[in-house]
Amino acid sequence: MVSEPLRRYRSAASMLYLLTPRRAVILANKSSESFSIAAIRSIEASGDDAACGDVIFIDREISSMLEPARAVKDGFIGIADASLVAREMRRLQAAAS
Repeated sequence: MVSEPLRRYRSAASMLYLLTPRRAVILANKSSESFSIAAIRSIEASGDDAACGDVIFIDREISSMLEPARAVKDGFIGIADASLVAREMRRLQAAAS
């Protein structure tokens, strides 16, 4: 589980991220996750605005039999214009409430 962030960054190129007025969706090879915009608690952008960055909006706890539970932040990883996407998510969130 320690290598989970590294695996996410490596697999980001094969992921598809969708943003609709109501949902943020992450599509991977064999799985998908969908999050209600209204239910997202925080939206953080990181990285270079023009090049590649992350939009972090998922807080989850991961545990295993070998390690204690730990908090993990996740979201749209390795995307262009991360700050712009984060602003749009915040705008959609405000419109949904």
